Amino acid sequence: MKTDVKTMFALKREARKILRPVYWSAFLVCLFSFLLYGYNQDAGILADVPITLTNAFQMFVLYDSPVLLLVAVFVPLFIFLANPLSVGRARYFLHGIDGDWKLSHLISPFRSLDYFRIVFVMGIRLLVISISFILSLLSIMFINERSVGIVVAVVSGIVGLIVYYFHRLTPYVLAENPKQGFRSATNANNRVTYSYSGRLFSIDLSFIAWYIVGAFFFGVGQFFFMPYHETTIALRYRELSLIRTEREGSSSEHLSKSETSAQRRNAPVVLGCIVLSISILFGLFPVTASAYAETEIIVTTEQELRDAIEQNLSPIRIDTTIMLEEGTIEIRGGQDITLKGTGTLVMARGEYHFSVFGGRLTLQENLTITASYGGFGGVLIGNIFSFGYFVMEGGRIERVNGSGVDITAGIFELRDGVIRENGTGVFLTPTRDNDALFLMTGGEISGHSSSGVGALVGGHISIRGGRITGNGIDSNWVGGGGVNASAFTQFSMDGGEISNNHADGFGGGVGAIGWHVGYENISIGPSARFFGNTAFGLDRSGNSRPHGSCGLHAGLEQYPQIRWSGENSRSGTHLINNYDIAFRGGMRRLAVWQIHFGMVGIILIGKGIALVVSLQQEKKMKLREESALCDVTK
Repeated sequence: MKTDVKTMFALKREARKILRPVYWSAFLVCLFSFLLYGYNQDAGILADVPITLTNAFQMFVLYDSPVLLLVAVFVPLFIFLANPLSVGRARYFLHGIDGDWKLSHLISPFRSLDYFRIVFVMGIRLLVISISFILSLLSIMFINERSVGIVVAVVSGIVGLIVYYFHRLTPYVLAENPKQGFRSATNANNRVTYSYSGRLFSIDLSFIAWYIVGAFFFGVGQFFFMPYHETTIALRYRELSLIRTEREGSSSEHLSKSETSAQRRNAPVVLGCIVLSISILFGLFPVTASAYAETEIIVTTEQELRDAIEQNLSPIRIDTTIMLEEGTIEIRGGQDITLKGTGTLVMARGEYHFSVFGGRLTLQENLTITASYGGFGGVLIGNIFSFGYFVMEGGRIERVNGSGVDITAGIFELRDGVIRENGTGVFLTPTRDNDALFLMTGGEISGHSSSGVGALVGGHISIRGGRITGNGIDSNWVGGGGVNASAFTQFSMDGGEISNNHADGFGGGVGAIGWHVGYENISIGPSARFFGNTAFGLDRSGNSRPHGSCGLHAGLEQYPQIRWSGENSRSGTHLINNYDIAFRGGMRRLAVWQIHFGMVGIILIGKGIALVVSLQQEKKMKLREESALCDVTK
């Protein structure tokens, strides 16, 4: 008798009916598997709670080693834990729809003699899917033209989805027969999903709305829909397996021909996907190279400069002095402008020289940006409606009354060049918490009357190289002559130098002023160099204030993360004595070793109480036995 393929809605109704009596058991299975290998990247109020094993490693063990976290945690967890668990979860739901809801099915791959076979097959599956998506992402990264980029993004996404659905049901295939190899499991998956992959995709697509709704409840709500989703997929797999069995039973010769035909039809698709991804990736290099080989646009007047930028011509060479008298020049979305040369751009009217609203601006060679007029600053990056990107690979921004660079929403990379003698070097005013990012890998920020780098409530400052020196020369009562990382600002320094800065307030080098949540906000690596910074510790009225505590008594794990040593940490110049770093405000948080000792202490106390209680019970039992024996004797 021929099996009919049920509609998605009928399948979901059946899934709800089957799941209703055992929902909470299935919920615990999904929750348990997620806690073991899931990753909570940003769950709002739960962002600081290690609700998964991966997050626990990230927060308490490998918080400052992202590469080590990937190699030592993510990859082993997925290969040896996540993949077998996904097979166990598939087995749990496959047996469950037949009425066998045993929790032991979840860990069946770990008790099986075929555990390493499952690890190998699922590992190859993960590698194939990962490579397809990585190639798709790389192909998008090398696209400069916006219209072409959209087409490539769509095609790459389709390619990635095709490869993914070629292996979508492999965990269910292995759950039924764990002795299959990768090729046989893939062939079985293709026989099941052939002609019906669209139905699988429609099921996954129909649950996206539920997961979005669950995400609004701090991410926890998503767990409540996982059992429903898994049961529906298991039902679809069982239905497609029955169809396959009927086909196999009808005619072995016909099956062989149909399988061969299906494989022949699938092979060009797979090969086409691979060829398309590789051709997209490597075919872009000549385009990129030709873009760099374009003839430079030489401009000598303000109007020529504005016309070249309006037409998105790049690179633009300026070897003379140009007065900007018509206001700010705007770099909009889709534009990628490179300015180079030995000339000077002088702002004579307007708020900024450039505002980068959605596009990208790159400064190279020895081009100088300066001002003969007040204004607000040199370059403004982003606003509430757009995200900008500014890169300095050379050049100078100097003697601007405001900030050399203002970051509202976007990224500023200082790779080389000089920002000097402005009001402030770089200033972050994010529209939201982390919309503003300053990444410094080289160059110099020096001679500013206020902080070299400052932030107002949020943003991320990352220093990996270069020098921040000689700032705060007109005094700074707040603090942070070199870097002022105000409330909620994340500051990390893995290299570079902060030297000879001054503050009348706190932290000649770095002032972490205001309410900082915890150790994740301030991080100083062992290669960071601090010296020659001075601070008086005065308030606005000139009165001295007590120094803030860095919580060093809690160990190196306590915030801020200070891990410098040797020549980079000169005696008597850092931490609570205020010269290099001052940390004021924040919440005290226990160090990892304190938590460990506390847990050990609680366990030992509990064991001691249990021992005392058991001894008392034994004593009472002996007294009762002696009393009963006496009664019998009498």
